[in-house]
Formats: sequence, C-alpha cells, structure tokens
Amino acid sequence: IELGIGASQITEEARNRHYHRYLVVRDLLDPYVSDSDLIADVGSGSGYGTNILADSYRYVFGIEPNDAARGYAAKHFPLVKFRSDIEGAEVIVMIESIEHMTKTEVRAYIYDAKVVVVTTPLITHPDNEFHISPFHTSEDVEAAFHKEGFQLLESRIEKDIQFTTGEIGDQYFGVFGKPIKLQTL
Repeated sequence: IELGIGASQITEEARNRHYHRYLVVRDLLDPYVSDSDLIADVGSGSGYGTNILADSYRYVFGIEPNDAARGYAAKHFPLVKFRSDIEGAEVIVMIESIEHMTKTEVRAYIYDAKVVVVTTPLITHPDNEFHISPFHTSEDVEAAFHKEGFQLLESRIEKDIQFTTGEIGDQYFGVFGKPIKLQTL
C-alpha cells in the first residue's frame, strides 16, 4: 500500500485499535442514521472497516484512491462496494483520513452530507509526513467542521493512544450534523 504504512507492517495491536475505531463509530452513528441513508466510508483502505459498517447498515460504500487497497478489499471482502464519487451519500464516515487531506478535499466530501463522523489523532508534535492537516485539539476539529456549516452532535476522546506510526496522542471521535433548514410557506 503506497500511502503511509503497508498492511504487512501493521501490528496486530494496531489492527485491533483500528477495528475498535470502526466499532465506536458504528455505535456513534446509530442515533443519526436511518435504514435508507447512503453511507460513504471515505479513505476506506482495505475495506475491513467498510465491511463492519455494511454489516450494520443497508447502503454502504467505500471511497479509496489506492488501487492496492481496493484490490485487497475485493479479495477479502467481496461484498464491499467501492465508488469513485460521493454522489447521493447522506452520511460520511472518515476514519483516520481527514488529517491526510487538504481542507478543499474534505469540503468536497462533506458538502452535501447531513451527518459526518470522523476520527483523527490529536497530536502535539506530529511526526507523520503523510498528515497534511494535523489537528492538535478537539477544538481544532470542531472549528473546522463549524466553518463548513456543521454543528457538533457528539464527541469523545480516548487518551494516550500509541498510533501505528509510534506517535502518542489522543484519539478524537466526533459526530457532526448540518442543521435542518425549516421551509416557510
């Protein structure tokens, strides 16, 4: 896998932490997602997390630019669907991906969403060359989504996590929603 760390370099502990993130996200999503919502897992990687979401929700697909990751997913999770566009997705899931994107890229993915769920490391001194937009505090993440018209619905932080890259920091989980605009007659 070209981006960051290849699958063979990831420890079992790191895999379990990432799996845990998807389980937490699934639990956070439950109050905000209906059976008819289309969910896009942006930066879905090898598809195992997208597979977890697909086991719980009816309409789920992954968006992953890396050909090797999509190939791995096709082999190991053949029911996971991938698309190259976000069209029609009401719910956007971004697990450890927003820090790898520019603000313009994030904006393009979340623009039409009604709910966005994100996880991202909160690291004071990031050592990860692949983090384009690292976040240092929960307030940084929340301000970024507020600027895009989202309100914070729920958040949690897991403290003192050692990330795959060896960095130590906190793990942020946030659910954001766009306020419903009431139509006047």
